[in-house]
Amino acid sequence: MKYEAIGLMNGCRATWLTTVEGEEYLQLLELYSQDVQKNQPISGFRKGKAPLSVAAAAYGERFYTDAAEALMPALYNRGVEDNGFTPVAQPTIQVIACSQDLLCFRTDVDVYPRASLGRYRGLEAERPEDSVTEEELQEEIEKFREYHREVLPAEKQEREDDLVYISLRGELEGKPFPGGTLAGVLQRFDSKDLYPGLKDRLRGCKPGDVIRYETLVPADDPRQEIAGRRVTLNIKVEEVKERRLRLVDDALFPPAYASLADFKEKKGAELHKIKKMRADEAFDANLRAALLEQLTVNIPDSMISQETGRLLENLSKNLNKEGGITAYLKKSGLSAEELGEKVKKLAIDELKLMLALDAVAEAEGIEEPDDEKREKAAFAVVKESAVRVPSGK
Repeated sequence: MKYEAIGLMNGCRATWLTTVEGEEYLQLLELYSQDVQKNQPISGFRKGKAPLSVAAAAYGERFYTDAAEALMPALYNRGVEDNGFTPVAQPTIQVIACSQDLLCFRTDVDVYPRASLGRYRGLEAERPEDSVTEEELQEEIEKFREYHREVLPAEKQEREDDLVYISLRGELEGKPFPGGTLAGVLQRFDSKDLYPGLKDRLRGCKPGDVIRYETLVPADDPRQEIAGRRVTLNIKVEEVKERRLRLVDDALFPPAYASLADFKEKKGAELHKIKKMRADEAFDANLRAALLEQLTVNIPDSMISQETGRLLENLSKNLNKEGGITAYLKKSGLSAEELGEKVKKLAIDELKLMLALDAVAEAEGIEEPDDEKREKAAFAVVKESAVRVPSGK
């Protein structure tokens, strides 16, 4: 068997001619003939024992074309192995010549791309700063103060975050209505009115104040008995409390922190851990981008289509608990076509990174049967010599 290379178009689509003739071809035809005779015996001969010439004459013109169809899959696989290709899609096979003397066919198939990679050592990539500033620590202290505000009695309501506790009795046409009596309920000024106009009536109120007023309940109010109707509200202010920020001193902090200095030290360590993790992730992402700038490759459409389909299938599985792709599209505002394009871009980026790391692994002689481990080892080589550039420089 011999091959005649026609070309490797764009480094990812191989085309070659396979020719089988002479003794090798006769042996293949003999085996084919014996196999066919098992199901279609020839009169006067035991199954599989009729000579090749007799079988060819008995089966007529279709004998050699049928033989070609039966033989080509195995011959194609041999051609792939002998040429060192890795197909990524189904081949297109075309018979060129088929007779008693030879079989010649053409193969066109998308193959694993041959990538060209420039330098991969000493690449520069930005890495954000991971040190914790005094300003960030002060922000954490203020968050702590806000969360641990003191709640103290107040003479009257003055601030938007003051707490006003009231008792309320509502009347509809002079009579109490179901659910209209409340005791010790909280009306906050940074939340929705319990009844229309209530917050305005309570502004500046003092404990013990009594307020009576009429209001129109909105028609879409879920309380059907009073929706769209005018009610009278009788209100008594029980308590007014203010939420006061505490002083920044050692007493501000709970036993988990021995002092203000201890809080800053521990909180600083927590922030640094988080910032370092994020900085490392950003550096890795920037380094991958820098590596891809060194890559020259043409990825076959079939390979992109397969990877896009795989990513979409994974996305669909992950979204099953959230209503599936349809619900996701509605929530995100994307069309199916827009989502497809986003996933396709992601597929291309992932394939390029895989091919770049494969090129590094080949250059470094990294032999690891597990794809994920091989790519991880290759990236470690790139990262080891990389130059970390502070962001903004």
